Formats: sequence, structure tokens, C-alpha cells
Amino acid sequence: MKKILSLIVAVTIVFALAGCKTNDSDNETLSSKETLATLSYLSGGFLDSDPTENMSGDFTLSSEEFAQLTTTEEDDETEIEEEIDQVNVYMHRLKTFMNNGTDSFGSAVEQESDNELYEFMLTFTIDEEEYVIYYNVDEEGTITGILLIGEVEYTIEAVNTLEDKLQLGDGEGEEEQEEESDTEHKMVLIATNGDDSIEVTYKVEEEGAETKFNMVKNINGVQTTAFLKISNEDNEHKIVVRENENEYAFKREQEEEGMVYKLQYQVNGVEGEVRITETTDEEGQVMYQYRIKEGNKEVDVERGKPSSRGKAKEKQV
Repeated sequence: MKKILSLIVAVTIVFALAGCKTNDSDNETLSSKETLATLSYLSGGFLDSDPTENMSGDFTLSSEEFAQLTTTEEDDETEIEEEIDQVNVYMHRLKTFMNNGTDSFGSAVEQESDNELYEFMLTFTIDEEEYVIYYNVDEEGTITGILLIGEVEYTIEAVNTLEDKLQLGDGEGEEEQEEESDTEHKMVLIATNGDDSIEVTYKVEEEGAETKFNMVKNINGVQTTAFLKISNEDNEHKIVVRENENEYAFKREQEEEGMVYKLQYQVNGVEGEVRITETTDEEGQVMYQYRIKEGNKEVDVERGKPSSRGKAKEKQV
């Protein structure tokens, strides 16, 4: 299968939480807490997602059913069809940014840590899934800790040179931050699970209403890089992902029949667009319907919520 996206994360990926925006409403600068939660969501979320499991829960397709669902006559096959499982992962993970921009993480809560190894604890819930971050911060602003997504644990380490780095954890901000004028304000977070890892970088930019992330993903011995940009256009959040020579632009739109998601893409030099609708089946499982239009070709494909790596490993036991 061709590879399209690697993220954010996430992804790196992604991601503002309540607190510390700049006074300029056109500049979506994230605070240290917002950045920690956002980068953790992107990196851990994309490490957790398993594109080989096309449905959530215990539902799986036989090889014959899968072939019937995803293949067409060779002349009618679109470029994006071979990538649809990975696209589905990114659709699911980036949906929160299409719905709310970086404000998705406004509900992140600092709590008293219940893990004696870590001084601080940060929790937030996205798409009914809880993320828990346990961490310590040294005098230089370096963050070390763990991220829990369900029963799956990821090791995290971040270098933080954002202006409010002294406020991370204690929330008091009593001491003023003094840095050289040429210091680059950014956070670089690496999440690791076994031999797999994702590095996500958020860097503050002086101008613009865009939030950008650079990601390096190492999964199953393969390294890929990606660029993620979140912007607001006409009160709609647009997510652009660039990987290698491919580009994907996601956004949400209100139509007469309800809210839908749109994807414009360029894969292997071929342009196309996808209309994506989300439904819930009788068993409560999330389903995504992809209506692909590529030139004079039109194809419908359906996928469910991607399974997590943790759940996939449990099935193998």
C-alpha cells in the first residue's frame, strides 16, 4: 500500500487549551500547557491508531469482504483508494481540529498527581477517550513523563523554550522568564512506545492566524516526515497536511442536510476531492462514508473508527 500521511500528530500533529493566548487575536500562539496537551494528543494519538484494523470494537471484515469493499475495476480505481485506511486514521484524529480548531483542548485540567513518580498531572478527553499526562519539569523547562491512552502507555520527553515555560506545572507564573532576544520559542515533544516514536515540533511565529506543526514519525522501522497547518478561513477551520509530494486539505462545512467534512487532495500528482459523512451504526460504532470524486471517477468507500494499537495487541494475546 502506498504511504500518504504520517503524522501527529499527530501527527506530530496538532493542537489550544484554555489559557495564555497572545493579545493579538490574529495570532494563535499556544501556551506551554496547551502545547503539551496538543502535542501529546497528536503524537500519542497517531502512535495509538492502527490503520490495519479498519473497524473499532470486535468487528472485522473477511479478506473477501474487504476486497469487495475496496477494489474496483482497474480503470476506475482512484489514487486515494489504496490510501483510504491511512486517510481514515487522519480523518478521525484531525476531526477535533476541524470542529473546534486548537480550542479543542480548552477542557484540559491540571490535577494533583496520583503517581508518586511524577509531580504534575494533566487530563483531557477527546472523542470520549481520556488522555492522562504525568510529568516532571526541570529548571531548564525540560519535560519528562508518560502519556496514558486507555491502557496503553507512552514515554514522553519535551524540550520547552516557550516564553511561559516557568508557568508549566505550578500555574503560578511568579518568576519572569528572561531569554536572549534570538531564542527560538518552541516545544519539541517525542512520544515513544517500544521501537515506535513520533517527534512533533510547535514553533511560535510572529505573524499570521495559523498554527503549524512539523512531525517526524518512526513506525515499524520506516521514517516519514509531515507538516501540519491549522487555520481559520471564513469561520471554518482548515487542516492542511503535507507529506512528501502529497497534500491533503480537510475542513468541515454546514450543508442543508447537516454537517459534513470535505477533503481536497493531491496524491501522486492526481487531484481529487472527498465528501465525508459521519454516522453511528446500531451497535454504536462510528462510521465514515467517503464519496470520492477524481476526474470523471466516482467511488463510495466506508470505514469505521480506527482501532487502537493497544486493542489490536490485546486481540493477539
